[in-house]
Amino acid sequence: HFDGREPGSLRDTLARIEALLGPRLQALHWINLGGGYNPRDIAQADAFGAAIRAFRERCPLAVWLEPGNAIVRGVGGLATTAVHS
Repeated sequence: HFDGREPGSLRDTLARIEALLGPRLQALHWINLGGGYNPRDIAQADAFGAAIRAFRERCPLAVWLEPGNAIVRGVGGLATTAVHS
C-alpha cells in the first residue's frame, strides 16, 4: 500500500521512471502511475499538478493517476464474515 501525501513522493517517482526508462519513454503514448497520491489540500494538489506538467514537458505522454483510497479514505469500515462449510 502506497500513501504519497507529499508532492515530493510523486516527483521522486517520476525522476526514477525517467532514470530507468530514459529514451524509451518517447515510444510510449501514456503511463499509469497507479494510486496512492493523496494531496491534503489545494496547495498540495497544485504541487502534484506542477510535477506532472513538468514531467509531460520532458516526456509528452498522457499521465494516468488512479484515485483509489484518495476518494474513500475515512468513509467507514468494512465488516465481513467468513463462512466455513
